[in-house]
Amino acid sequence: MKTRVETFAPEHQVALGGDANVAIINQQTGPAMTLMTDERKPEIIGCGGIRIDGIGQAWAQFSPAALKDMPIAIIRQSKQWLHEMMVAHKLYRLYAEASEGVDTGWFKAVHFRPDNRLFVR
Repeated sequence: MKTRVETFAPEHQVALGGDANVAIINQQTGPAMTLMTDERKPEIIGCGGIRIDGIGQAWAQFSPAALKDMPIAIIRQSKQWLHEMMVAHKLYRLYAEASEGVDTGWFKAVHFRPDNRLFVR
């Protein structure tokens, strides 16, 4: 299945079950993207971005169905986009925090190193 990247909008994260207030903060604090299926009727696969405040804070939320059906596409696109944002914003460190009970496979797959529940890239 082909995918495409679009500019993030808070309603994308809300459609995946995210909190509207957090989605607005995510949009206002740094670059963000939404990964969509590239079909006539596109579906949101997931979204993510980097909150920039000296050091980048990455965040992401994905559709459970997309994680199951297209994990390779999600990982490939995420790694590319994170690298591009680190270069574009001259970040020397990027971190992400895993919520309690969240599968941490994505963090490791996109080259974050675990440090307790914090992941550093």
